[in-house]
Amino acid sequence: MLPLDSSPAPSGPPLARTSQHRFGFGGVAFELLMDAGVTFALPSLYQRHMVGPSHAPTVADVVCCVRRDRGLLPLSTEPELAQSAVWEPTPEGLHVRALEIAMTICRTSPRHYAVTARIADSSVLPRLLLLSAAILTELAGGVGLHATAVEHAGRALLLLGPSGAGKTTAAQ
Repeated sequence: MLPLDSSPAPSGPPLARTSQHRFGFGGVAFELLMDAGVTFALPSLYQRHMVGPSHAPTVADVVCCVRRDRGLLPLSTEPELAQSAVWEPTPEGLHVRALEIAMTICRTSPRHYAVTARIADSSVLPRLLLLSAAILTELAGGVGLHATAVEHAGRALLLLGPSGAGKTTAAQ
């Protein structure tokens, strides 16, 4: 785990907040503060995995300020590199750059983080949530698994594997 200091999130122009959303997703309790250029519209696939912030155990709590930055370009046009993310430690904490996303993550206290994020447009918001949840889970000492769970007679079985491997089909 990378050491993060307790510095506040980098300052910048005041956020012209037009919306605020609180929810749990991927083991992280999110509070999203979004500027006027970002619309909170998530595919139903994401919405069904969201819960109220107090209804699920979390490994991290985050306040995430999201701005639109039309100047963000993809890191790569090569398909195998387009889904990668680059993590870079900074004096403030951690800077992450991914496809049409740039964010700085700062630890404010144990398991509490402040994130300032820039996204190319609102369609990138689902990717920002997935990337943030994965990174914050790891920074807080957790482990993210790509799995399907099956419960039977009070016991659980996790089927692990990459996307498309047939986990859901096997669970059914």
